[in-house]
Amino acid sequence: MGSGKTTRGRALAGLLNLPFVDLDEWVAGSTRRSLVDWFTHSGEEAFRMAESDALREWCDSGAYGVMATGGGTPMHHDNMKLMQESGTTVYLQVHEQELVRRLAADNASRPLLSGLDGRELDSFVRAHLHSRESRYLESHRIWREEESPEDFAKQLSLHSTSAH
Repeated sequence: MGSGKTTRGRALAGLLNLPFVDLDEWVAGSTRRSLVDWFTHSGEEAFRMAESDALREWCDSGAYGVMATGGGTPMHHDNMKLMQESGTTVYLQVHEQELVRRLAADNASRPLLSGLDGRELDSFVRAHLHSRESRYLESHRIWREEESPEDFAKQLSLHSTSAH
């Protein structure tokens, strides 16, 4: 949340000449329900099940591309294991205060942030990052916020070339 997954993902996909998929958008489109609707009417766990089903379907299809997932995706079910087995996972690492700044400017469309401001938002970001970061660090690669998409794409290409 707030790491720039869609912006960075689209840029990386373009540089690597690969298709781009945003898992949240795919779930919303395939179920014809917005994320707000999912969280409001069915709850987070129901959304996470639909998200896991969509992720498994994409991975099982043999599709190839850059997929952006939300911050909760690797935390639920066996999603991180599935992603690790299906491709190269990337943690978009952004400093805590930068996340707070970004999310404060755009929290209306984010169901988990609804109604949070100031200290509440800061506490939420701090708690979630603390509880999730060890899982995020299991990713194959870390993309730090100061790295350009071009530099990261170059490193990723070199990494995949040397792995084969």
